[in-house]
This record gives sequence, C-alpha cells and structure tokens, in this order.
Amino acid sequence: MKFFTYIKSNPYKLTIAIGLAILLALLITQKLQNDQIELNQPNASQTLTRKFSTVGQTFVASEAGLQGIALKGHAATRCEDKASPCPSIILHLRASPTATTDLRQATASLAALTANKWLRFSFEPLPASRLTTYYFFIEPPATAGTLYYGPAESYLDGAMLLNGQPQEGQLTFYTVYNRIWIARTILGKIGAAIPASIAIMLLLILPGGALLAWLRPQTETDSFGWLTIAMGISLALFPMLFLLNRVVNGRLSSPIIWGLLGLSGILLGWRASTTFLWKYPDNFDKYSEIWWYTLTAVIVGLIIITRWAIIWNVTIPFWGDSVQHAVIAQRMIESGGLFNSWLPYTNFQTLTVHFGFHTLVALLYWLIGGDVPYLTLLAGQIFNVLAVLVLYPLAIYLSGKRWAGTIAILIGGLISPMPMYYVNWGRYSQLAGQAILPIALWLFMTGVSKCKLDRSWLLLAMVLAGMSLAYYRMPLFWVSFVGLWLIGFFIKHHDRATLWQVSKILVSQTVLTFVLLLPWILNVINGQLPTSVAKSAEKIATIDFAWKLNLICQQNEVWQNITFYAGSIPFTIAIIALLWGTWHRQWLMILPGVWFIGLALSPFVQLLPLPITVFMKSFDLIISIYIPVALLGGGLVGEGIHWLIQKQTRYRSIGTFVMLTLLLIGTLWGAWQSAFLLDRKHQMVFAPDEQAMQWIKQNTPPNAIFFVDGFTVYNDTSIVGADAGWWIPLLANRPNTMPPQYALLNEAEITPNYRQEVLNLVLNLRDGALASPQGIALLKKHGISYVYLGQAQGKVNNPAPIINPQKLSQTHGFDLVYHQDRVWIFALTP
Repeated sequence: MKFFTYIKSNPYKLTIAIGLAILLALLITQKLQNDQIELNQPNASQTLTRKFSTVGQTFVASEAGLQGIALKGHAATRCEDKASPCPSIILHLRASPTATTDLRQATASLAALTANKWLRFSFEPLPASRLTTYYFFIEPPATAGTLYYGPAESYLDGAMLLNGQPQEGQLTFYTVYNRIWIARTILGKIGAAIPASIAIMLLLILPGGALLAWLRPQTETDSFGWLTIAMGISLALFPMLFLLNRVVNGRLSSPIIWGLLGLSGILLGWRASTTFLWKYPDNFDKYSEIWWYTLTAVIVGLIIITRWAIIWNVTIPFWGDSVQHAVIAQRMIESGGLFNSWLPYTNFQTLTVHFGFHTLVALLYWLIGGDVPYLTLLAGQIFNVLAVLVLYPLAIYLSGKRWAGTIAILIGGLISPMPMYYVNWGRYSQLAGQAILPIALWLFMTGVSKCKLDRSWLLLAMVLAGMSLAYYRMPLFWVSFVGLWLIGFFIKHHDRATLWQVSKILVSQTVLTFVLLLPWILNVINGQLPTSVAKSAEKIATIDFAWKLNLICQQNEVWQNITFYAGSIPFTIAIIALLWGTWHRQWLMILPGVWFIGLALSPFVQLLPLPITVFMKSFDLIISIYIPVALLGGGLVGEGIHWLIQKQTRYRSIGTFVMLTLLLIGTLWGAWQSAFLLDRKHQMVFAPDEQAMQWIKQNTPPNAIFFVDGFTVYNDTSIVGADAGWWIPLLANRPNTMPPQYALLNEAEITPNYRQEVLNLVLNLRDGALASPQGIALLKKHGISYVYLGQAQGKVNNPAPIINPQKLSQTHGFDLVYHQDRVWIFALTP
C-alpha cells in the first residue's frame, strides 16, 4: 500500500516508469528476433590431415530451439577460382551414433568456409532440444579441405567420431538456438515450478514461523526479518523432526509431512489472529522506506535467480561430497527417516555423521517428488540462498541500522564468491550449519539482553540442537562468537543480579540443548565416529611439535588466497569497516571481524593434545569468510547510508539518488559475475555417463560389481572417486569399489575388514598394475566383473588415473563391452 501511495503522490515518476517499461519491452522483442549462439568447443589447435568417410560429433544442446550447427575449417582451394560450382556439404543430425534416421538435414556451401572459416548449417528449430544428446556428421567431399578440432578435454559432453568411431578429440563447433523457443521454455519452466515453489516456501516458513510465534511472539524486527528468522528456525527443526521420528520408531512419508505443515499453518494462523508476530523497531528510518523495499526486493530476487540460473543445465551435483549427500538422502527416503544400514549402496551399517542437510532433500522428495541427485542439488541451492538471507537480522542487531541488513545480504549473496561457489564442491553440510548459525546467534544475543528466563529459551535450545546435527563443527563457531559477545556484555552489565540471571540462562540453555541431543549422542557413542576422532587425535598427539607446526602452517597457506574466497571488494570494505569501527568504538560492529580472526588462528590449537582440535581446519574456516565480510561491510555501508538519509540538507535527495544508483549498479554487477562461478572442472557426471548408466541397468546382472577409478587421500588412509563411476550405486543400482567418504571414514562395516579391502584395491592397482595378471587376479578375488571409466577419464582432482583404456583394450582378460564418447566399460573374461 505504501508503494502505491508513493506513486500516486508522484505521477511523473509513474510516467517515467511506464516509459522505461515500454522501452525495455521493445528491446526484449528485438532481442528475441536474433539467434543465440553458444560456442561449445572453440579450441582449434589441431586439424584433420586425412580424409574420412564421415566426420561427426556428439553433443548436448544447452537450450531449446536448436536450429543450427557450425564447424570451423579451412578450404583446400578458393571456389571462385574454379569454373565449376562450389561443392556443398550435407550435415545429418541424429539422436545418437547408432540411430539410422535423420532428425534434421542441412546443406552448406564451401564458399562460406573460404570466407570466414566457419561453415554453418541451418535447419528448422527443434523445440524440445534442451539437455538432449545429439549426434551430427558430415560426408566431406574430396575438395572439402580440413576441419579443426581440439583435445579431448576441450568439450566434456561428447566426443568426435571418425568413420563412426569415438576419438580422443572434439570438433571445433558452435550451436545456434532460437531465442523465442528459449524464452518459451524458460516461461514454461517457471510456470511448471510454481506449485513446487509454493510447497517449498510453506515448508521453509510454516514450521519455524509457528514455533517463533508461540515461543517468542512480537519479535523485534520487520516483516522480512521475521521471515528470515522463521526460515532459519525451520532448517533447524528438520533434523530434530527426524531425530524424534527415530526415538518413537516412526516412519515419515508424504502424508505425514503435509499433515505437519497443515498443523503448523493452523498454529501460526491462530497466533497471528491474536497478536502481532513482529514488532517494528523504533530506530528504523521512514524516509528511505520505499527505496529500502525496492532495493531489498531486487537483491533478494537476484540472489534467488542467480542460484537457479547457475544450475539451469545441471542435473547431477558436482564433486565428491555430493555422492555421499545423495546416498544418505536416498536411504532416508527408503527408510522413512534415519537409518542404520547403507545397503544396497555400500557395505556399512551405522549412521553417526551430521545429517541436517539430507533431511531437506528427503522432505523435498516427499513434497514435490523428483530424482534424488537433482533434489540434492536443489536443496543445496536453497541452503545457498538462506545462508545469505539469515544474515539480515544479525546485521541489523550488530549495527542497529536496517540498511546494514540489506547491504549484508547484497555482499554475501551477490558480491562475495562465497557461498555461491559451494555449488562446485557440494559442501552442503557446512552450508546447512551456516544457514542456522546467524539465527542461533540472534536468538541468544537478543534473548540475553532481556535477562529473562522464559519459554523463548526452549526455542533456542531446539535451534542449537538442530544446528549441531546439521554440522558438527558449528557449535565451535557459535560458542566462540557468543563467548566474545558475553565478554562485552559483562563489561557493560557487571552487577551481581545480571551476572546471576545470565548464568542461570546459560546453564539452563546448555542442559536443554544436551537433553534434546542426548538420543543422538548415545547413537554416536556406539558408532565408529568417536573411534575415528580418537585415532586422529592420537595421531596428532604423537607427531613431533615442530613437524606438527609445519603441517599447520601448510594448512594455513590457503589464507594466501583470501581475496578469492572473500572477493577483493568485499574484503577491502571489511578491512575498512574493522578499522573504522575500532576507531569509533563500535564494538558490536567489529565483533564479526574479531571473532573470525580468532577462528583463523584456531588451527594452532592442534598443537594441544585435545581431541576437539581435529575439528579445526583452515579450509573450513576460510570458505565461511563471507559471514564476517558481509556483516562488517553491511555495518559500514549501512552506517554511511543512515548518515546520508538522516542529514537534513537540501542535497539529501541528490545524495540518496547517487547512493541508490551505485547500490543498484553493484547489485547488477554482482548478479552478472555470479553467473560465471560454476566451474565444470569439479563435475563428475556428464551426459555420456548418464547414458552409460542406463546401459548398465539394461545389460548387466543386478549383482555385478564395478571397479571404478579413484585415488588415496589422508596419507593413503582413505580413497575417493575420480569420475562418474563413484555414482554407479545410485544412478545404475550396481555396487562399486568406491564407498561414500562419510561411510568409509566414520561408519561400522558390515563385512569385516571391508574398509581396508577397498583401500588395498586402489593401493595395489595403481601405477599400471590393473592390466597385469596380478591385477586381474585381484579383481576376480573380490568378485569384480566390470571396470568403468567415465567421461572425465578418472581425472577429477586426480593426476594419475588407474584405468588406461587403451592398455586394457590390448590386455587378455578384459573384454570391451561399451565405448560411447569417452566412456569405457570392460567386462572381465572368465
């Protein structure tokens, strides 16, 4: 209503807005008339020096409306120098190399090749081409000249084929798409996603909102702050729900989840009808409210859009952590909650690791359905959004300025590379904990400030317990921050009554949280995790002090790249904020900076012989740097905006306009640079791998065991996968020799000595031993019947792959049963 009142009182601004909207519509209409070109494979470092009957390429169309393909080459002779007409080349587009029917056929003259080195073939658009695999080939005439191509790694979703056979190379080509079909597809996807989006919003708001309304009514924040707090609480409640379900021996399902959401909605609506859910703080300025609403809406919208857009063409989450996340979520869905046995995906029988992130994946499955790998990716992006939005109320509390919250989410969500970059690592458990941490801090600090022991502390206990179950390191983050805050609080309030009241709160809070976590603590004690931690601590304790110090210093080398993780601009602003806040004695403003400096030094506690020190890792800390950077930057810039707006001069309007323009430019720039943060070097599963998984399902026995590529980690004490073979148990429902890391490091084996056996396989078969008689005998001893090499060729973070397909092809005992693109599958002969 305030927005419409503002427009009504400023009709000239409405006219300008309508004019700009019309101009934008015209620009969009004109843009849609043009082709969209994607340079799929630009590398042209090599040429085909001899003639082939057919030259082809498999590829994946990235968008709808595929209507052209262009190849780069060089004509043998200039057509205009000849009396005869310039020859034409026919391109055949098919569904696969084995297909016999053309989907499209196009002709291009060699005259174009002599003019610009690109030979473009155009055809009628394929409306449903997005994420579809195709194969095209040409039959070059004798005078066609040469075609360019690049190395095998230059394109990851296909391979060059000569005379119908896959090669270690990729043609230089680009694809052309019809923008109208692209727009129609995007709008169709948005429309189709509306019901799922509503369900997700209900899931994120209703449970936490109901508890917040009943246990802490009239929260001192605005409506947006209330929503972020409610969503943070919901994220903490999900693992608590699964733990309660385990205690009562229940089984979660879709009807139960919808029923709980309905109950939460009733409780929230009942409370909202009798009291205000939030209390608008008095120190929020009113002059800039319209601009605050506008800019905040733009920032939040772009944060959501960028998280969605970056995974537009991704179906399987990246890197190794995603494997274990998807397997745990799949077992939760199959078990209706927490589980013990990891079968049929791997040979372990306990669950003692943190599981907060995985509960959201399972809940999404019961609410909206879908494939678990994609839901894992989607849940990761939801946490990626919320890990930023929850900084809003904490930034306001620390600075006392509403704009500080908006700037904090701008920096964390669009300017800083973290946490957006987490999508490349699949590091979702840490992200889940960090999405709850700011709300746990806000609930504690605002609660202690009231010095009142009431029911709101039960709410905080549930949030702390859920945060702990989401990521085991997160309590260390919380305790260190709260400890620093309490020092400042006790300096300011050092009377005996306050100290006694706060002490009672701390004790009761600790006891409540412990009681809520007790069922899981007992479960963990009976598992392998404590033994694993104890062994690590024992190993650290036995290391020479100087050697231990050297190891810690090596870990800390990651801090040399601090501007990569924080972003140069946010890091600079944070340093200025730290200095400005110290000079002006703004202790709450600089608290995040002091806290993070302490965390950065915490790896040195590994010098002490304490088990907890194994949890302190520099990498875990530096990738969370967006939290202090966003809070510091929000505090400083928010302070500047507040000063500008409150300065009652005739230049205030001009200053406000300049400030908003700069912020809008920064917002759009941040959104643009966020679009390029996806790094495919971390991708393990490609389209050819997904096709191979279907072949495995249809052509191999259910009990067939696959040997897959991988390498050792942690000083040869554990192993990880190096291509899509790691995903075979989940994507193809066949066992492999590479268990998920969580299970391998922390859980109890079903078969005695299984952990050591799979480790020994990698240790004994590397350095070329796989193709030896001893290697074949070792495979057969473990019942392995197939060897799988994925499209990534076992090279994801692995400089020395075990599997050499050319060598296996020439080795007696291996039978090549599948070779498409760069995927190889060998069967062991009897």
